[in-house]
Amino acid sequence: MYNTNDFYASAFIVASGIPLQDHYRDGQITTFVFEETDRLHELLDLYYSLKGTIIPVHYASALKNLKSIIHGAYTNKARNTYYEQSTKGGI
Repeated sequence: MYNTNDFYASAFIVASGIPLQDHYRDGQITTFVFEETDRLHELLDLYYSLKGTIIPVHYASALKNLKSIIHGAYTNKARNTYYEQSTKGGI
């Protein structure tokens, strides 16, 4: 699994079609968890080299969804899965 605290990189990954596997919170820091694949690393290389492109509406949607996870009522638990968020209306 690949863990990151980078909110904007996480939104780029989600908007590129890689599903969020999990997330957890430690104090005020939210960590996003993705399955570690070659495609994930390709996307990260593109993102950090400023060569990545994305459909703007997909990126905006991913930003909103991740903000919902960070600020949602269900993130008060120490650990919570993306699936739990989406089925309880947290996204």
